[in-house]
Amino acid sequence: MEYRGLTAPVDKTNGGYFASATLEELLWSSLLLIMTTDKGSMPGRRNFGNNIASFLFEQINSQALGDLQYQIKKVIENNDSRIRVDNVAVTYNIDTIFIKLKIGNKISRQVYEKTFSLSDMLY
Repeated sequence: MEYRGLTAPVDKTNGGYFASATLEELLWSSLLLIMTTDKGSMPGRRNFGNNIASFLFEQINSQALGDLQYQIKKVIENNDSRIRVDNVAVTYNIDTIFIKLKIGNKISRQVYEKTFSLSDMLY
């Protein structure tokens, strides 16, 4: 099935800004928008977004990783009703925080999995 939507990063393609995209691309783009928007920065939707950028400058321990994991799951579920979060795994390696997400589409029941670096996602 073909979908139309705005995918991240926003680039003009042959189909324009609203080119055809797969459902998976649209869901990951929505998730990226949610994860990279600071909470309170969107006019009219003060509860949209999150504060995960603050974790880049915290002391990393099991408590902080657990808090980050919980916050990611909640912020996705609260901001996009199409996405079901099946699993969030947060790991730390020397100077990088990795987020492994397993999400599902609530309508089609398809499941997708991807790993992000927190610093690459935010900057």
